[in-house]
Amino acid sequence: MFDIGFEKVRVKTSGAEINVLHGGTGNPLLLLHGYPQTHVMWHRVAPDLRNHFHVICPDLRGYGDSSKPESRADHYPYSKRAMALDMIELMAFLGHRAFFIAGHDRGARVAHRMALDFPDKITRACVMDVVPTYHMFKNVDQNFAAGYYHWFFLIQPDGLPEHMIGVDSDFYLKEKLKRWSAPNTEFDPDAIAEYQRCFRDPHTIHATCEDYRAAATVDLIHDEESRQKKITCPLLVLWGKKGFVHRTYNVLDVWKQYAEDVEGKALNCGHFLAEEDPVTVAQELRRFFGGGDTANVLKTGEQKIPTQKASANTAEAAAGKATVSKNKSKARPETEVGTETRTKTRVKAEPRARATDRPEPESVKKIVEYPVGRYECKRCGQGVIFSQAYRELPPCDNCGSREYLGHEPKITVIRPPPSKKYSAGMYQCTVCSTRVAVAEDTDKLSPCDFCGSLELKKL
Repeated sequence: MFDIGFEKVRVKTSGAEINVLHGGTGNPLLLLHGYPQTHVMWHRVAPDLRNHFHVICPDLRGYGDSSKPESRADHYPYSKRAMALDMIELMAFLGHRAFFIAGHDRGARVAHRMALDFPDKITRACVMDVVPTYHMFKNVDQNFAAGYYHWFFLIQPDGLPEHMIGVDSDFYLKEKLKRWSAPNTEFDPDAIAEYQRCFRDPHTIHATCEDYRAAATVDLIHDEESRQKKITCPLLVLWGKKGFVHRTYNVLDVWKQYAEDVEGKALNCGHFLAEEDPVTVAQELRRFFGGGDTANVLKTGEQKIPTQKASANTAEAAAGKATVSKNKSKARPETEVGTETRTKTRVKAEPRARATDRPEPESVKKIVEYPVGRYECKRCGQGVIFSQAYRELPPCDNCGSREYLGHEPKITVIRPPPSKKYSAGMYQCTVCSTRVAVAEDTDKLSPCDFCGSLELKKL
């Protein structure tokens, strides 16, 4: 569907084998699909985004051409926590310790769990046409039961939904696409053919039912346990104006109960945003994640995510060797995590870069945060009190300037842990030539699955 400029690989994680298409250069952007689709749902968006990001489009476990692990009585293998770990290990394999993520439908629920369980990995997140699972199950009424009947159908035991879907899986899938999209939506015939090919597999039907069974059981337990936690990274919420979510919920108000920094809008389409309104979706993702001519690369204080492995400078930083300023009188103070320096001084929304005798390693993360307090616009003199901390100061309501007199920002430097002996990647056994995928950096390699040898070399 969109193979040009993309590479297809299979990555073995600790719990599954993930089929993934990836391509492009720049900050890494992980795109997660929904039900009953595969990574192909991004075919109208990914080719544009690859001009601005390293785009990674996997099939979630149980979907598409990814493996379908055997489930358990508690459905944990298809929990969002298990799926989230797959994605963390996949991104580590591709060399990304932190990244952007956008998820649609089930993929958005995986993204939500990733942002809660791995806040240091997710720099910015986007969820499409969902509100949190916990909120939906805790606010069930007749309207919800009718509109989301499949949530209660797919969780039925003893193979009932598997059998009923399997009788005519092509009809079921096309009916889902038609029912959830806006009237007269035209899907690409090749995309539909690919969805049908994958959904004809009885193992896929069962695995996707397990996804929903997990949502109604073990996922709710995890959601209850983390209910007091909020998503801390900036969150973009997009949804279809002609869909169930828009008719049923005040979408942004709901998400503000689950995330600290939320923005979003309704698009003029149904449920399948990336296929019904791909131009707007691509524009919004470029704007929010910082790609394209009209968008900032990354907002003040956020990490510029590396696309390469850690350099020698990274290892030096991990060992605790600080950089030395050439001009101490002009250097801004740096503090380690948990400490801060604040003085009243003239400040701009974006602080000047610190002069050093060599660049800061890309894997070192700096968080710049302007504290709560009173500020004065440098241009027009209007005073304003900011009641929350900002990573980028908002424009003045009177003149639009972003330059203020006020407080110096808190600059927090987070350095990576010491690098492991063996980096993530593909290795080959020197005895039998079997290839072994190592999903994350490690100090000890596992023996070859085929012959048991420990003689492995990096490809």
